[in-house]
Amino acid sequence: DKKRIAFTLKSEIPLEVNLIYLDPEIVKLRLDRKVDEHHIGSEPMQAFWNGVLHEGWPHRKPPADFRGISSVWATHGDQDEDFVESSYAFVGREYMLVHLRLGYHFTTVEAMCTDEISKNYVRLEHKGGGASRDRRRRRVNLIQQLLAPLGFDPESRGDFLETMVSYDRKEKLYECLEVLGRLTMVTKQLDMALTNDRIMEWYRKDLAKRLGLDERDTKT
Repeated sequence: DKKRIAFTLKSEIPLEVNLIYLDPEIVKLRLDRKVDEHHIGSEPMQAFWNGVLHEGWPHRKPPADFRGISSVWATHGDQDEDFVESSYAFVGREYMLVHLRLGYHFTTVEAMCTDEISKNYVRLEHKGGGASRDRRRRRVNLIQQLLAPLGFDPESRGDFLETMVSYDRKEKLYECLEVLGRLTMVTKQLDMALTNDRIMEWYRKDLAKRLGLDERDTKT
């Protein structure tokens, strides 16, 4: 019963995200069924959402050289009503499992961030998309390459990606989660633009620079 157990995330991002709290003491602090996006009460979820807020909802157009793909940066109002569905997140102070539906594809991020390194991990699942299979595969490949400097160990099959980083300090994982939040926004509907490997490589370099991942790659 979503209305009974879920809280609504109040956000400038046009996504309906339902929060389900796993720690009773966090819920006791809530006076209503709405949660401010800057005071979520879950360190991992806050780090991820800070990344989402950093980029904001995609609205810019691609470079002029790539004609005919302006729909890549479609706004919430441009989406088919059938595909504007609610997303959800199970959250605790040290844990999060968020599942986002973004148009035609799904992103799931799970994380445990504690003082005990042996318990810590961040896991990403990404699947689907509105473009052809070869373009969806290129987006998966692009995401894999962008996350490699952060230590993510990827496993992909077609347009499905599962990747994880683990056994690290919680502060490092917060950084990873913020990058994942940003990456979630900048790759939304990007599959439609990836018509060939040359364009994919252009976007990889552009996004690596934008996210500061090119500097990490150079240092490693």
